[in-house]
Formats: sequence, structure tokens, C-alpha cells
Amino acid sequence: MSDKILIFLGPNEAFDPVAVERAITSLADWTVTQTGPGIGAVSQYLCARDDSELIVRLSADAETVTVNGYLERPAALFVLAFQSGISSPLRITDMGYNFDLSLRDFTDAEGLQAAASH
Repeated sequence: MSDKILIFLGPNEAFDPVAVERAITSLADWTVTQTGPGIGAVSQYLCARDDSELIVRLSADAETVTVNGYLERPAALFVLAFQSGISSPLRITDMGYNFDLSLRDFTDAEGLQAAASH
């Protein structure tokens, strides 16, 4: 499995950067710090929960939100919470395209992780 999770809407569809910022900065149970633009990103955030930190970036073309790290519990919790803040259905994959899942099909981190590992 790859060490980056890609969240996307669909082929050639772009996120609204304002909606992404609103969804990320209003996540319950997360401490979010905007760290400015990153390499190849229009915005970058440090998202912390419990003892875990994730770096989240909105790509320069606004077609993907990237979460650094494997789809372990913190990343799974993040992507599910992010989906709840975005009105459109979201999909996720990893950099190796080992899975392609609709986030709306999942209600908990464990189910999402299990589906991604098959």
C-alpha cells in the first residue's frame, strides 16, 4: 500500500477550494493549522487528533486532496470526517491505485480500512 491517500470527486472534476478549507477547518475532534501552500498545493494543513498528525494538501489543480500516510485509523477517521463536510460524494485511492472506494459506502474507519486492504 502507498503512503499517500488521494481523495477526489471524479475524473477531471475539481474541488471548490473554499469548500475544502471550510470542511477541513471545521472538523470535530481535530486540531487544524493551515500551514500555507505546499509543494504542488494551493493549500496545506496540519491536522492533529490524539497522538497522530496528518499533512493534508489540496493540489494546485484542485482535483485531489492528499493525506500523507497509510490508510491507518487516523487517516481513515480524517477522510470520513472530511466526506461529512463536503456535499458531493468523494472517492479515495492510494498512490499505487490499489483500491478505489466511495466514501459514502462507509460509516466507520474499520470498515473503510478493511475494504482498502482487499
